[in-house]
Amino acid sequence: MKINSVAVIGTGFIGTVHIEAVRRTGNHVKGVMAGSLESSKSGAAKNKVAVAYQNIDEICSDTDITVVHVTSPNALHFEQVTKLMAAG
Repeated sequence: MKINSVAVIGTGFIGTVHIEAVRRTGNHVKGVMAGSLESSKSGAAKNKVAVAYQNIDEICSDTDITVVHVTSPNALHFEQVTKLMAAG
């Protein structure tokens, strides 16, 4: 599978670790999503990524994204991953 771009859900400590790990593999982190648009924008600026996603639907509709790292709180994983899988 060719990785086009990566999105990371969660901009806290673990999200930042994942962003760095993706970069170390030579892949591109296109954007991040946090609990609110304001937090997403802050996380995008802090981690120097171009896109601050407002919600999971924006990630699902971004055809450039081929990999998503889910680093949000565990209680949110099921709903988020279910939507991501449905989007392909």
